[in-house]
Amino acid sequence: GAWEEGVSVSACRGEGPNADIEVGAGLKRNKPYLFSIRVLSNPVNTPERNMWAVETLTESSVPFDGFPLWTFTQASISPMVTAAMPGDVQQAATTPNLVNITFRPHSQVNSAGVLMVTAPSGFTFVSGDFACPMLIEESDPIQEALALGLAETQVFTS
Repeated sequence: GAWEEGVSVSACRGEGPNADIEVGAGLKRNKPYLFSIRVLSNPVNTPERNMWAVETLTESSVPFDGFPLWTFTQASISPMVTAAMPGDVQQAATTPNLVNITFRPHSQVNSAGVLMVTAPSGFTFVSGDFACPMLIEESDPIQEALALGLAETQVFTS
């Protein structure tokens, strides 16, 4: 709701997850108030305990639910091969592998863009003009290979 005339914000200082907002006197009992505050950065993932609170010197709110971040959930990766090739170290370092990456977007994706995959240090993707071969399928080629006994796999989830 609208703030009373004369009730103003004179300062706002943020330190980590806390913001101290200096507000003038005059807020009315049982009246709802609305304000917007700029958050410098969101966390990478939605916090496990995603609760916010508002307090003054004399009272505080019950912690209330925060908002879910628009992050991919149920992300996992499963490789066709988990072992390095025996023998020559150079050969092992250049052994190609097929990995399945699955994820669930939080929101509808309605425009074209870039889906960027970041692998840990030591992995290398094929580079060049669209030289990164991809299969976009509803079926799982690794699971099919497992069923035929052509692969061993482990699934890693985040």
